[in-house]
Amino acid sequence: MEKLGVGLIGFGGIGHTHFRLVREEPGLELRALCDIDRGKLDEAGGYGVERLYTDYREMIDDGGIDLVIVATPPKYHVEQALYALDKGLYVLLEKPIALSLEEARKLYERARGSNKVMVTFSLRYHGFYEKIKNVIDSVLGEPLYVWHYALGEYPDRPWIKDRGMSGGMLNENGVHIIYLHRWWIGEIRRVYARSWRLVEDSTIEDNLVLLMDHGGPQSILIQSWSGGHHVRRWGVVCEKGRITCDGYLRGSYKISLSSGEVLEEGSIGFSVLEMYRRQLKHFIECIRNGWKPYTDIEEGYRVQEVVEAAYKSSEKGCHIELPL
Repeated sequence: MEKLGVGLIGFGGIGHTHFRLVREEPGLELRALCDIDRGKLDEAGGYGVERLYTDYREMIDDGGIDLVIVATPPKYHVEQALYALDKGLYVLLEKPIALSLEEARKLYERARGSNKVMVTFSLRYHGFYEKIKNVIDSVLGEPLYVWHYALGEYPDRPWIKDRGMSGGMLNENGVHIIYLHRWWIGEIRRVYARSWRLVEDSTIEDNLVLLMDHGGPQSILIQSWSGGHHVRRWGVVCEKGRITCDGYLRGSYKISLSSGEVLEEGSIGFSVLEMYRRQLKHFIECIRNGWKPYTDIEEGYRVQEVVEAAYKSSEKGCHIELPL
């Protein structure tokens, strides 16, 4: 079977992960790489990549590419994805899909129904979180609520502090948890949020409380990047039992029934790299077979709606109904 030609836009942190996985995947060939930083291009050239660009349009126009991976800051996602789609290419798009719902709608209207865009809500491809979904559905009964506490500090990427580049903490990072809660317990119908900015050299919120009504089940996300404390805990409560976890991509968990009987406990024990590898393999299968990706443009847009509603709720001090 002929290999799919890949063009990678962005050679930063997550770009390096995509770079590695594409080169390891037998069904893919990395044919071109684009980054505005010439030092990063020199690094890629040292790995043997011959086609190097500072302009993604030139990279795409030169041909030989079937799939574009967009691994740039959110500010650039829509324009780069649209350009690739207009050239007939598939797009693996880093989350979130845009800075705002207005921008996201442009890509959504262009890509919906085409199966050509997959958004990297990577937890969908993590074996442990897939297991939790199965336990909720088959063992624990009707979900009642999900809670998630994520206390940490700003990631070491200065552009994240700029709202014009990242769109905010919830937009750039919290979307993983929004997706997770939607996947586990259903579509979000109403939100209420409060947010604060405590770090002076930032233009984004660095503390947030988000309440989500899933049309019955409820969920909450509490996130902070300002205090220096590192705490990651979450849980799911259902009619017949519960799940608790101390950690995120690593950590310990317990699954128990309402009677107190412990069904299972242990460590997460699933490779983060394998999560990304499964994500990539899924999109390859979808491209080869014409399938709809699990995390398609529809999923990306619905999550973007929740983000938009959360920011509106925090600004206006009221509940916001969905869809917008």
